[in-house]
Amino acid sequence: MKTFLRFVGMALSYDLAINVFLILSVQYQCFVAESNVSVERLEQYMHIPSEAPEAIETNRPLHNWPSVGEVEIRNLKVRYQPNAPFVLQGISCFVEGGHKIGLVGRTGSGKTTLISSLFRMVEPTEGKIIIDGLNISTIGLHDLRSIPSWHHSTRSNTF
Repeated sequence: MKTFLRFVGMALSYDLAINVFLILSVQYQCFVAESNVSVERLEQYMHIPSEAPEAIETNRPLHNWPSVGEVEIRNLKVRYQPNAPFVLQGISCFVEGGHKIGLVGRTGSGKTTLISSLFRMVEPTEGKIIIDGLNISTIGLHDLRSIPSWHHSTRSNTF
């Protein structure tokens, strides 16, 4: 009987050791899997295309641009990926300077994409956005995004 109890004690001792070993091995496998995901994410970030230049010295807008605030959108077509379908399909409109407008539409109708196009967060595939006679695709991103009236209008229209 004593020998049997010794074997039971030894089996319980090994059982606890194996249990700890299994827990540690599963934790290590999770750590390795997380590390691989981080490496994959870094690899994806390395292949993201860069934005347009901040300033194009040969085509800088005047200091008082935009003076009137007219916005003309001509046949604007936008897609997020090269072979993806168009998100905006040939939008054309004209907004006179000094007017405030609102974008209204259903979920997925392209409101955010249109605003993103105005700031060139998304580059148009076709068409033009012209502000006070200047095609915004021809100027640098800093020159476009640092327009004082953008900051004033977005700040005053937030709730």
